[in-house]
Amino acid sequence: MMAAILGNKVSAKRMARVTRRKSTSMERSFDALSLRRKAHGSSIPGLNKLFSGLSLTSSLRDKLERAGMKIGPEMLITMCVGIMIVFPLLFVVLKKKIIFGVVLGILFGFLVPRFIVNFRANKRIRKFLILFPDAIDFIVRGLRSGLPVSESMNMVGKEMEQPIAGIFAAIGESVKLGVSLEKALQDTAKRLKSTEFNFFTTTIILQRETGGNLSEILNNLADVLRNRYMMRMKIKAMSSEAKASAMIVGSLPFIVIAALTFVAPDYLTPLIETSSGNIAAGCAALSLTLGITIMIKMSQFEI
Repeated sequence: MMAAILGNKVSAKRMARVTRRKSTSMERSFDALSLRRKAHGSSIPGLNKLFSGLSLTSSLRDKLERAGMKIGPEMLITMCVGIMIVFPLLFVVLKKKIIFGVVLGILFGFLVPRFIVNFRANKRIRKFLILFPDAIDFIVRGLRSGLPVSESMNMVGKEMEQPIAGIFAAIGESVKLGVSLEKALQDTAKRLKSTEFNFFTTTIILQRETGGNLSEILNNLADVLRNRYMMRMKIKAMSSEAKASAMIVGSLPFIVIAALTFVAPDYLTPLIETSSGNIAAGCAALSLTLGITIMIKMSQFEI
C-alpha cells in the first residue's frame, strides 16, 4: 500500500515537471508568435493606414524589435509628434518664448526617445553577442546527437535565456509556419543587423548548398566569435579614456550652468532674454554637440 502511494507521488511529481516544461515552451512560442503578429502594425487601424508604406516605419519597427520593446512604430511616432507639438503650445499658453518650447519638444519628442531605443537595442545586442557562442555550442551538441539543425535551434529557444531564446524561438515558429530555414535566418539577420549573426546565417546557407560537416564548421565559428568578442573588449578598454574625456568635457557646461544658476542667477539672464544671447546659446549648444559626437566617433572601432 505504501509503495503504491509513493509511486503515485513520484508519478505526480514527474507529470508536474513535464507540464511546467510544456507550459514554458508554449508560452515562449506564443510570445514569439505574438511578436511576429505585432510586427505587422499597431492595434489601432487608423495609425496603420496613416503610416502604411513609409520606409521610416519599417526601419523603426526593426529597431524596436532589436531593442525588445513591445510598442509599435506607429504608436511611437504618434507619441513623439504629440510631444513635439505640446511643448510649443504650452509655452504659447504660458506666454513664454516659443523657441524654448520648440527646443524642449525636440529634446523630449525626438532625442530622448531615440536615445532610449538605441540604448536598449545596444544593450540587448551586447547580451546577445555574449550568449551567441554558447547558443552555437548548444546547436553543435544537438547536431552531434543526431538532431536536425532546425530542431537544435528550437532547443536553443526553449533552454537558453533571453534574448537568444526569443530570437531562435521566432525562427522556429517561422519554420513551423512554412517559411524555409534559409529565409527565416535571412529575415532575422536583416532585423538584428549583427555581423556575428550574418556569419552564422551564411554558414548555414552555404553548408546546405555545398555540404560538409556542419557541426565542425559551427564549432570553429563559435571559437571565432569568442575571439572577436575578446578583441572588442580590449578595444573598449583602450578607448575608455577618450570616452571618459568626452563625458567630462560634455558635462562641464551643464555643471557650470547649474552652479551659476544658484550662485548668480542674473548672470545668465542675457542668454535667455536677448536675441543675441539666444543665438550665442544655440551656437554653443551646436558646437558642444558636434564636438562630443566627433569624440565618440573617434573612440569607436569596427572589427
